[in-house]
Amino acid sequence: MNYLVYGVYEELACCQGQAVIEEAKRCFGLEAAVCVYHYRWLEVGGMAVWVGVTTCHHDMAFAGCRYVIDMVKAEELIWE
Repeated sequence: MNYLVYGVYEELACCQGQAVIEEAKRCFGLEAAVCVYHYRWLEVGGMAVWVGVTTCHHDMAFAGCRYVIDMVKAEELIWE
């Protein structure tokens, strides 16, 4: 196997993703947060998801990133 194919229902995934971002900002005191999830064709070993946050404290940044990625994997409408 050389690649994965991710499918997505874009409109619903974007709405759910924004809700996850807003919740993370509220819960972890994040100034900003972004999550980018690759869909369609992806080579095995390629970067499927990227999360970035800004905040004053690194512990909260790491916790916020973990929360976003866990929630996206659990709730998003993106599938292999």
